[in-house]
Amino acid sequence: MIPKTVSASALKVASLCMARYKAEYIDGGRDISGEAADFGTTLHLALEKYVEAAIREKKSAPTVETLMSCFMMAYLTVMKDHNFESEIFKEGERLLRVWHARNNFDEITVLSCESKSFFMVPYMLNGVKQEIKFNYICDRVDQISETEIRVVDYKSWRNLITPEDVKSDLQARCYALAYQILFPKATRIWVIIDQLRGEEVGACFTRDDNIITWKSLKMIVQGIIDYPDDFIVKESLNDECRWCVRKSKCQALRKHHDVGGVLDMNLDDMMEKHYAAKVQIATLKKFLESLEPQIRTEMDELGLTTLESLDKEYVLNTGGVRGGRRAIPAHLLPQIVGVDVALGIAEYGIGKVDSLKGDPRVDAETFRKVEDAIVTFPGKRQVNVTKKKKKPQGDSDA
Repeated sequence: MIPKTVSASALKVASLCMARYKAEYIDGGRDISGEAADFGTTLHLALEKYVEAAIREKKSAPTVETLMSCFMMAYLTVMKDHNFESEIFKEGERLLRVWHARNNFDEITVLSCESKSFFMVPYMLNGVKQEIKFNYICDRVDQISETEIRVVDYKSWRNLITPEDVKSDLQARCYALAYQILFPKATRIWVIIDQLRGEEVGACFTRDDNIITWKSLKMIVQGIIDYPDDFIVKESLNDECRWCVRKSKCQALRKHHDVGGVLDMNLDDMMEKHYAAKVQIATLKKFLESLEPQIRTEMDELGLTTLESLDKEYVLNTGGVRGGRRAIPAHLLPQIVGVDVALGIAEYGIGKVDSLKGDPRVDAETFRKVEDAIVTFPGKRQVNVTKKKKKPQGDSDA
């Protein structure tokens, strides 16, 4: 199985399921893009245009108003919607305002935005050395110093990750490798996942880390090249089945509907069924997420927060809010309390930050600055459908 090119996303799919890899990257199949994907594309485009105009080229003022103008243009281009009062537009506006407040480009040189490039990866075919193009695209690349490069990847996802996740992520490691190749004298390559719904998380990759990635990358590519064309492509269950273009015909996924009982299962069977159920739940959750924005929109048009179904069997409530949280931008805490104190608490969760109160190294004025830097992320309005209980026979409203 010889692809024309490879990328980090393609190699990740191949490691999860060769059937999906063949369908999407060999046969060229693609799934339909949903509102969530378009929303993420809109935010990416707005940030690209803002950083390019206001930070790199300095043609526009680096103000939040400039960013909002870029967002409006991106929203019109991608979402093709002129309703700037919609819930999704307001959410994007809120996320970008928070992003602008927590980013500081002083003493940083932005090298590129939406940079597309490639490097060649060797492999063997019939005893002859060949090369394949590895494509990559980075949202933003910064130069911190002569020996330090920072690669920033914007993410609008909801399931936030940790620095440990970044260190083990194939795409992050490939970013670090790519810029080690471009900047061979760099001693440290930082890969930052800028989570627009949360905080920045990142990991530092040294030259030794990138050598390990290079060796691993060659092994993964060779495995794809060696996969027989006439071999039955194996379907494998994984956490990303819900994104697969061939999920409607996947026999492995269909078998999930026949989970059955657990009394006659051994431990291996129970482990398999537990994993299968997780995949089903994730897929159904994605389906619910596609329903809920439309429900909220229609309820807003009616001016209601509660509604009974026509058969009086179900009750819908859209008035509840949950999921709000507080956090402090990762780059601000060391500036306020000093690097030594910040490193001492390891992670900047609110519980750990609150523990600084009373710390002899942090006076009252400094702690007040810490509290002022804390950002509150509002919760999301919930959609809750309940089924009404049937009254016992003989009961009456009379």
